[in-house]
Amino acid sequence: MMDTLSESRLNVLRDLSNCPACGAKVNAHGADAGRFSVLFACTAILDVAEGKPISVLHPCPKPSYVAIAALNRQAEQAGGNA
Repeated sequence: MMDTLSESRLNVLRDLSNCPACGAKVNAHGADAGRFSVLFACTAILDVAEGKPISVLHPCPKPSYVAIAALNRQAEQAGGNA
């Protein structure tokens, strides 16, 4: 039987309709052997197993692109419009 915290984590993950990092839509849900996973259109995969916190199986790539764009803007402002 699942404890209250595990059930709450499962509900939070199950109720997602968009990637929490970039907003991409959910593509699929999957469940097996005490695990529940959500696959998003951005390729991110979040997962929860009974007794464990929600975890990232595959990170959302979008924040990396945003961070790299910021680094490029910083370099351009420093004088190199390459």
